Amino acid sequence: MRGWWIIFVSAVACGQQQATFPSDGEDPKIGGGAELLETVCPGHVETNLQVHCHVNCPEDTGFAGQERDWDLVSITRGHFLSPLSEDAALSMSGCETRVSGRFRGSVLLTRQSGKWVKRWYTPGMVTDNCHKVRLATGRDIPVCLSGDGNMGLLVSTISSIDLATRRVDHLAQAVDNTGNCGMGTRDHRIQVGSIDRVEFGTSPGDDGSFSIFGVRGSFTILPTEDQPCGRPDELRAKLAVNTAPYRIDYVSDGTTYTRVSK
Repeated sequence: MRGWWIIFVSAVACGQQQATFPSDGEDPKIGGGAELLETVCPGHVETNLQVHCHVNCPEDTGFAGQERDWDLVSITRGHFLSPLSEDAALSMSGCETRVSGRFRGSVLLTRQSGKWVKRWYTPGMVTDNCHKVRLATGRDIPVCLSGDGNMGLLVSTISSIDLATRRVDHLAQAVDNTGNCGMGTRDHRIQVGSIDRVEFGTSPGDDGSFSIFGVRGSFTILPTEDQPCGRPDELRAKLAVNTAPYRIDYVSDGTTYTRVSK
């Protein structure tokens, strides 16, 4: 099992931090990744540094027709289609373009008559780092932590993904633009945001409930100020005054999540 995801939280002020997240994702090399991937690209699976398909990218991917290594990043198993189904979500990378800010896609497999069968592929769906939540119906819903970065803008996202319907609900985000000193914002606003840990089962009697813990805050650089981002000590001082820890709680009604605190 993998319980990690690197969250870049103000590289200047706080350094890189590692979020605590109870991931159910499996390493493809020890989770039977080669066998599962044979369903996706039969006869073209290779295992070296990573388990991957060495093929021309499929038509429904961003680099369709190009010869690339399509890497299997993570495997999440569960009862995603029904309470009795045996399913596996494969997080893929290498044939994807930047769909919705993510160089990722996911394949859903289900086991039928003793064999794995591909149900679908969805670009932009990130299932690298997910925790399974059992619904009242008996199906599993992954709650996933993902991260994205571009030109000093860093975003961490918590999402719930219904793999039966392919519905993705982005429940919470933490945005940090200290890496570019607020470049591109209308009022040169510095935002600080992190997801430091996620805990499940925090509401009594609701195993699917969860809480997000982190730090957030913001401040605006006045036109008369020199930009502090080039001076780490000054930036740390501003962040210390303008940021604070937070907690956000979510509860489930068996189908959807509701935010119950700010």
